[in-house]
Amino acid sequence: MGHTLFGALGLFSLNILLYCGHAQGVPQSVLTVSPSWTSPGDSVTLTCSVKPPSAGWRFFWYKAVPDMSRYSYYTYELLAGGTTGTEQDSYILHGQTHTAGYQCRAGRGDPVSYNQYSYVKFVWSGGVNPAASLTVSPHRLQHFSTESLSLICEGNSAEWRVMKADEDGDVL
Repeated sequence: MGHTLFGALGLFSLNILLYCGHAQGVPQSVLTVSPSWTSPGDSVTLTCSVKPPSAGWRFFWYKAVPDMSRYSYYTYELLAGGTTGTEQDSYILHGQTHTAGYQCRAGRGDPVSYNQYSYVKFVWSGGVNPAASLTVSPHRLQHFSTESLSLICEGNSAEWRVMKADEDGDVL
């Protein structure tokens, strides 16, 4: 009984490590987007690298589509290259008009063995529709991290969701 429980716990722990992408030796895809802030119609370059670096990968590109039936979840739409992927480690999106999230992963071999997915990276666009309005209170030119402030986001669409991001476009 003790060995069975220990073995089951060991497999469970390994599963968690592999799922989270923290197990040593599991290649991880890393996506970069440039630029991460755009004006409507701009082109954006997605670049996928594999850590640790190695050769022979094909790259698979995905767009993150919000799943409104499940809060904070996305479904992923396969982009260029379809199920065969692309040999190039970069992909150019032409005419970006809306804010969107992207993800990549790499695979190699026959049958294809995939590595871990990258984290989702967002490309932020002003869009062609009026943007939301952000009100900062108190209203002044400079704020300090030691002081509290209020942020109010308003807009005319029930489909908008408020997301917090850092200067690189990574959702916090």
